[in-house]
Order: sequence, then C-alpha cells, then structure tokens
Amino acid sequence: MGIISKIRELFEFRELIKNFVIRDLKIMYKNSYLGFFWSLLNPLARTFVFYLVFEKIFHIGIENFVVYLFCGFLVWMFFSRSVNFATTSIVKNAPLIQKVYFPREILPLTCVLSQLLHFVLALFVLFLWLLISKIKPTIYILFIPLIILLQFIFTLGVSFIFATANVFVRDIEHLMELILLVWFYATPVFYSVDKIPEKIRNIYLLNPTASLVTFYRDIFLYGKLPNPYFLTTSFLISIFTLITGWLYFHIQSRKFPEEV
Repeated sequence: MGIISKIRELFEFRELIKNFVIRDLKIMYKNSYLGFFWSLLNPLARTFVFYLVFEKIFHIGIENFVVYLFCGFLVWMFFSRSVNFATTSIVKNAPLIQKVYFPREILPLTCVLSQLLHFVLALFVLFLWLLISKIKPTIYILFIPLIILLQFIFTLGVSFIFATANVFVRDIEHLMELILLVWFYATPVFYSVDKIPEKIRNIYLLNPTASLVTFYRDIFLYGKLPNPYFLTTSFLISIFTLITGWLYFHIQSRKFPEEV
C-alpha cells in the first residue's frame, strides 16, 4: 500500500483515531485531581527548577531566561513523551492487534496526537508569559503553525521507528530513558546554541530537536524569522525521517500479530 492510500485509510478510520486519543488521555489522568493541568505544570515546574539552578546559582546570564527555558521544555517534552509512549504502543495493545484489523499506524499516531494537544495548550501559557514579560509578538508568529507541523512530522517518524523496533527487541523500551537522556543534552533546552563550537554548530543544528527549539526562540523571544537554511534542512530531514519510519513500520507491521 502506498503512502497516499495509507493516508486515505487513516482518514477513513478518523473516528477510531479520535476515540484512541480520548482513551489515552483518560488513562493518563485516571484518578488524577489536576488531570489535564499536569500538561502545564510539568514544563512549568521543570522551567522553575532549571531557572533556580542555572540562573540563580550558576548565573548563566541569558536574557528572559524563563521564557528561554520554557520554549525549550515545551519542544522537548512533546518530543520525548510522544516517543516514549509510542515505543510501547504496539506491545501494550497486543490483544487488540491479534483480534481486530485496523491500520497499525494509528497506535503511535494517537500517542503523538495526544501529546500535541498538551503542547498546544501549553503554548497558550507561553503566550500569556510573553505578555507578562512585555515581549511583543511580531509578524513572524505566523510561522508557528509551520514549525508545529515540522515538529509533528519529525516526532511521528521517530515514533514509528522506535515503536517497530521495540516489537522485535524489547530491550528498546528499557533503553529509552538513556536514549532520551542523551538526546536531551544534545538539545539546547537550558543552554545557548552559541556555546556549541562554531566548527560543529552547523552539524549540531541538523538535529531537528535542536533546530526546533531555536526556531521557537527566534520567533517568540527574539521576534525574528528562523534561519531559512536550517528551516529547509529540518523540513527535509523531518520528511525523510517520517517516510523512512513509516516504511519500516509498514513493512514490519504484518509480523506484529505473531511477535507481540
């Protein structure tokens, strides 16, 4: 089945996708008093802790450091939580996969969509903080939907890869904490890209999560257009990641019922 045919099939199953997203959110916040507000409290709490450590203790000296950190954590938490949940999405739904046919792509897709809802909600908090900090938005804020799309495409591609690999090598889900920890430090959440040696900076920014954090800061904090070169390369890498991830997932998905 080609990509266009698969997109049509997913569209036909849109009601199931919606139900799975709702199910995931209900499971995530079952017996929780604060529920959906945790999607705001988590990045806010991390931002506060890192602000205390790096600004008040180590005096990192980055202007508007709270907004700077919050931009980084929003991108990172969307990516890391999406990939983390997607990695086990096939294995955890083994009974469903063995009994009923539906596009298997729905399982990692719903993980990413669930986190996208959290991300969009947290963006409103960022807008509010910008107003409090008297940082005026510029015309470049119109690029935000494009950046979100770019972020979604890359994250979904990575999610397909790890979700597939974990079916055949269960060690993957146990390694995810280490993999994401390394990836976190390779993403400029709490430090400036300027700290990266100039010789390797262009290579470093080929990491889409690093570029995405930079794009959000450029738009929200500095009111400028993201670097067109890195915008283009990030888009190409994200598309490549999605196509590669989906092909790997699609080819291996026929083995899922026996392997899970």
